[in-house]
Amino acid sequence: MTPSCVSTIHVFCSCHMNRKCRILFVMIVFVPFFLFVTVYYNWPVFHVFINQDIMSPCVLPQFDFYDSSIANFFWKPDPVKCEPWDALMLIDSEGMLQFNSSAVKASGYDDLKCVYKKVVRVGDFNVTFTEETVFKKPVYIPHDIIYVQCKQNDKLVYDNLHFHIDYKSILQQKHLGTENQDELSIYMFGLDSLSHLLAERKMPLTMNYLRDNLGAYILNGYTKVGDNSHPNLVALYTGTTGGSELPGVNIDTMPFVWKNFSVKGYVDMYCEDWPSIGTFTNFTGPPANHYFRPFFLAAEKIRTQSIRNVRRLLLFLEHHNFRLKDVSFLCFGNTPKHQLVIDYYKRFIESYGNKKKIAVSFLNEIGHDFLNFYEHGDRDTMELFKWMKASKKLDNGVIVLYADHGPRYSEIQNTGIGRVTSMMPTLAIYIPKQIRNRFPHLHANLMKNIERLTTPFDVHETLMDILNKNFQVQKPVDIHKSVPRGISLFREIPESRSCNQAGIPEHYCPCYSSKYIDIKDPVVKEVSLYIVNKINHILEHDFHRCAKLTLKTTHRASLVKSNFVRDKAVEEWSLRTFVYTSSEDRRYLIALDTFPSNGKFEATVQYNGKSDMKLLGDISRINKYGNQSSCIPDIRDRLKLYCFCIK
Repeated sequence: MTPSCVSTIHVFCSCHMNRKCRILFVMIVFVPFFLFVTVYYNWPVFHVFINQDIMSPCVLPQFDFYDSSIANFFWKPDPVKCEPWDALMLIDSEGMLQFNSSAVKASGYDDLKCVYKKVVRVGDFNVTFTEETVFKKPVYIPHDIIYVQCKQNDKLVYDNLHFHIDYKSILQQKHLGTENQDELSIYMFGLDSLSHLLAERKMPLTMNYLRDNLGAYILNGYTKVGDNSHPNLVALYTGTTGGSELPGVNIDTMPFVWKNFSVKGYVDMYCEDWPSIGTFTNFTGPPANHYFRPFFLAAEKIRTQSIRNVRRLLLFLEHHNFRLKDVSFLCFGNTPKHQLVIDYYKRFIESYGNKKKIAVSFLNEIGHDFLNFYEHGDRDTMELFKWMKASKKLDNGVIVLYADHGPRYSEIQNTGIGRVTSMMPTLAIYIPKQIRNRFPHLHANLMKNIERLTTPFDVHETLMDILNKNFQVQKPVDIHKSVPRGISLFREIPESRSCNQAGIPEHYCPCYSSKYIDIKDPVVKEVSLYIVNKINHILEHDFHRCAKLTLKTTHRASLVKSNFVRDKAVEEWSLRTFVYTSSEDRRYLIALDTFPSNGKFEATVQYNGKSDMKLLGDISRINKYGNQSSCIPDIRDRLKLYCFCIK
């Protein structure tokens, strides 16, 4: 027996079973045990699954973004609170450092003496500051990142970092081409761990603006090809898996896509916002003409950061709307960090006017650990895209809104919906209207590809097509030959594409498989009637002009099933390992005809019993309706798919 146990027992016995002593003993022995059990019971459980069939043609999963099974994972976090002060200095749109006259006046300071220093990159993990220069009058500083300090009566009253885009130095070093109808600028804006589901739930302003105002293509089948950020962004940025596919290549010689554009007269920018977990680090020199990492390194130097685990704990509490600090860790000074990235991104676009440019940013911190924080960046991201449209930056510019994967540190991935959507990151792409008008086949292919299995390899091929001005009609992919791993989104992705063909390993394949079943199966009849009832529900306020539909015949039925099985060998153990159970989805894909319209419709329904069915996605019309819906005004075009006018 250990000395500590002997000592504890001795204390207990010497008390002669005194009541207070017994209570003390219970507290010493059982309270730590209870805390240990509680912590380990509540430790997050992350189940790992593999798809047993990655060779079959992919049936994309369909799901309800607002399904009740995931409701408990979403709530509204309190607004981000940053330090409540105004910057006493600013850098204007011409790159001139000067006093912010309104803030200085409001501060009451009447004898400010300021100095500035350049923030100099020292490798990829440190920065230093140049000798200070006394600020006397507005000045252009040939450097992106500036450290400013101001004193009033020898007391430090202002201590802040400023940035701009030192375009003058780049224009002296490099000849830049000019945008035109064929040579397009590229605006890549990425967010860590943002699944398509999370984007629709937590960034609806951004997604709706892209979809409804810009006509962007939002890919429902976009799928990750690796576990974490690195393999997915390597695939996107280089078109490879790295490693053995790039022998002898290090971080400095990696063929990042912006380098391809740079060679052809583009100015480039690369930005991530969380130095400690940056996806690509250890560059010898800056990887692009403008590189924002030194800003955040300097920020950590002048504002001491908590160690990562403490910071994560405080953000966990903030995520649950319980704050121990007045100022959020999502801020630097008086500004949210994501807004700093957006401001730098915007400055880059503004500074180079109509010169060809490629901007690549990736927001790590805002949603990496806590999924409800994404909404803090929703309006700011939408406003960036609105500004780009209003200032005509999109006339000859492409937007790629992208993510690396879905959430990896949330128990939402243990739900049926969360498990699949964690494999399916956000991907939205905007193509200028003038390109769509000149090359209508591109629009047609992109519309088809919205519902096809796609990957980061495909996005890379698309970027290369843009770089090479390859907008003409291309040969269709021959599915009877070896299907390429990466296929440009400007071509039609084969409907029969499998995860194996797309380069998606079994752990990350979200696809379902299907098999035809007898249309005389009683369940098929039940599901078919359910679909017709759903159509009539859409029409119910218009029965005065639209016929009530009935089922004429079911002409095709498929059982759609997932092929996921737990891979317990790679899971971490938890006392709650057995709490989460996975059940097999029963989904039916039904094609049917209705009377009196002879309309042909197709829909997928999740079936848990006659009284428990759920429509997944929309009910698609698969034949033309002609003049059948002429009584419906054009503004209600969705209703035209279903209405059979009776007058």
